[in-house]
Amino acid sequence: MRSPEVLLGDPSPLGIPRRPGILDVPSDRHQEHLQAIADVSGTLSWALRLRRRFQSTVTSLSAGLDLLEEGSQSPQGLDVVTEPLLDLMAMHVLNWMLPTEEFAQHFAELLGDAELGRACLLAQLTPTTPAHMVDFHTHVLDQVRAVADGADLALLGEALSQDIGYLQQQGMAEVPLEQPGQAAAFLDRMSQGRSSTGVAADLDALLRAQRRTRRQRDSLYAAALFASANDPVRSERTQAIAVVCRVAAEEEERRKVLQQRSLRTLRELGSRLGVDTSTLSLEQFAHAVAQSGATAERVYG
Repeated sequence: MRSPEVLLGDPSPLGIPRRPGILDVPSDRHQEHLQAIADVSGTLSWALRLRRRFQSTVTSLSAGLDLLEEGSQSPQGLDVVTEPLLDLMAMHVLNWMLPTEEFAQHFAELLGDAELGRACLLAQLTPTTPAHMVDFHTHVLDQVRAVADGADLALLGEALSQDIGYLQQQGMAEVPLEQPGQAAAFLDRMSQGRSSTGVAADLDALLRAQRRTRRQRDSLYAAALFASANDPVRSERTQAIAVVCRVAAEEEERRKVLQQRSLRTLRELGSRLGVDTSTLSLEQFAHAVAQSGATAERVYG
């Protein structure tokens, strides 16, 4: 709904809400929006503004979630979370609206090979921070190694449930790994028959693969940048494509984590209010929070 404003500064709506979470977008409006994004996506000034907005949105949302989870009061109420979350969700359209064929062709012309051009594009779509599922697996392996080293299983289970348990699957409903006992049992099962050395080797292999992928991305980008160095227009386009591709990749990863963290926080807040968050609209829930003053209480007691 917000993508025209967030991405392009266009206040006109993208479509008409059918019901919460569903938007009817006329075909001509969709094509118009696609073309508008394609027109600016190779412009460095736009790409840099987009990156700044993405970074500030992530910072604002993280800070808002901290406030709700700590039970601190905010004059914005739920808006301290919902407003930046909606902005972040609006950026998600980048993942299917970018003119990737044009981007790949640009890199192919610079590098002199179609396959190399596509490889360069795919490399630019690699997140610069750990992918959320890879990061989840890394965290689990680190905890399993701690179990193998003799650390307290109950404490590790509690930490796992709090830190990343909510990432086990998408949705508002509580998942098994959010329960400390379930998380501890999961770590116990994962550690059976495994030595600390073996788990450490798995963890090291995963981290080395991440580093290798980043080096490949940086190497291909450097080659494209060097090839366009004598042409200011192509050089700017090369930089713009790299920036916007990385924003799209980062948004995909950060959105999944922050969206799930937001749903967990709102669910816990609803539980303390005694309301079923799955049956309320966001507006109804915000009203219930405002009426109760629940943001002054700790979500996690």
